[in-house]
Amino acid sequence: MSDLYSGTDLFSELDRLQREKARLFGGFPQLNIGATDDSIEIVAFAPGDNTAELRRVDREGLLTISGARTARER
Repeated sequence: MSDLYSGTDLFSELDRLQREKARLFGGFPQLNIGATDDSIEIVAFAPGDNTAELRRVDREGLLTISGARTARER
């Protein structure tokens, strides 16, 4: 078994990893991740961003969400 995942609740581990990423790099949008019987639901908080300008790509099971802010939006 990997040292990274020690059998704890998967969503608790994802939350811990997200907090650690924010601590190391800062400034990342917050995410809420949940699951239903037949889907995974992800809500990304990006205040001030126009959702039409966010880019979402799902390739080979990897979801990437990207966008950019202009200097006046920061």
